[in-house]
This record gives sequence, C-alpha cells and structure tokens, in this order.
Amino acid sequence: MVVTQMGGAINYRDPTRAEHNFRADPEAAIGILPTLERWGPPTFVLSDVTFNPAIEITAESPLYKRWAAPDARPSERVLREHFDRWMAKYPCIQHDALTLAAALLWPGVRFVRERVVLDSIARMTPSADGVEIAMSASADYPAFMAWLDKALS
Repeated sequence: MVVTQMGGAINYRDPTRAEHNFRADPEAAIGILPTLERWGPPTFVLSDVTFNPAIEITAESPLYKRWAAPDARPSERVLREHFDRWMAKYPCIQHDALTLAAALLWPGVRFVRERVVLDSIARMTPSADGVEIAMSASADYPAFMAWLDKALS
C-alpha cells in the first residue's frame, strides 16, 4: 500500500496547534502513523511546503483569467464558478492539488526521509524515536502551476 497524505507540519504557522488536517481528527492521525510504517514510509506533503502564495489561484492568475474569458469552455466556467464561491471565504492555495501531483509521481516535489512523532494534539516534531516518513522539503512552484494549468486544460 502506498500512502500520500496532505498534512502535517514541522513549522506550522500557529505553533500552539496542529496543522489543519491533523487537527481535524488528532486521534486518527496519532493512531494511523505507526500503522502506516508497516508498508514502508508513508509520504506526507507538509503544509510547510504547500502553504505558499506561489501556488494560490486568484482573480489575477492566468489560469483564472482563462476560466473567466468570454470564450471559456463550459468546464472552465464551472471551475470559475466554484473558485468564485471558494474565494469569497478562503484563499485558493493549491495544497491538495500539489499533493495529488506528488501522488502521481510528478517530479517537482522533493522529499526527505525523517523520523517524526505526533504529540497529544497531533503536532508533528522530528524525533530519532519516531516513525520514518517521506516528507516534502520543497517544491518547484512555477513548474507546478504550469503542470496544473496543463492538467486543467
């Protein structure tokens, strides 16, 4: 079994809490991590890498502008409508799309092996006594946005 998960963070932007996905169900995150180790190191695309404005779609993004063009295809108009509704409340940073790219073995995400533990509220910390994971260390953001543009064309 191969697991690629969007979530976790070593340097989360709010150190008093766990990354969003782990915070949604800390018990599940804490419980599953050692289980995943049985099949080899699970892959985690950390918010340390995904939370970056370089992969945000805004009304000024070329991708969005294509969806909003008068000659946009019906599928592009649907995407624009969904993004408009999402952008009314949240930024459209492509955390999950970058994770999907990594799961599809797109080569623009660089991973390192690290041993980590989760504390009682699922905050992730490197630890020699922890579970070995493959965690994202960096991404080629411009290449990713080109990949996403092509994938959504």
